[in-house]
Amino acid sequence: MRVAVASSDGRVIDRHFGRADTFYIYDIADHDVKFAEKRSGKPPCGGGFHYVDDMDAAIERISDCEMVIAVRIGGGAAEELRKHQIIPVNRQGDILDVLDELAESTEP
Repeated sequence: MRVAVASSDGRVIDRHFGRADTFYIYDIADHDVKFAEKRSGKPPCGGGFHYVDDMDAAIERISDCEMVIAVRIGGGAAEELRKHQIIPVNRQGDILDVLDELAESTEP
């Protein structure tokens, strides 16, 4: 499973999806978590509303991921992510702790 994580520093999940300009991409396989890459771009949120082109670009940036984890993913953004078969998850905390927990709960 490939997971995108909204983070300002690559250590903690601390960004709202709509305000995230950076996603850290991880691969989870056989209960193992591996960092793949860092992807940056313009955040889709314009202070309470989303720019369609920016939302499309943000989703395209993580389109190979099956899940995205952020501190908060608003209803409209979550709906758009689901349309692209990306599972939106609201979580915060240490990235590796959250992903290790996910890896342990994922069937091989």
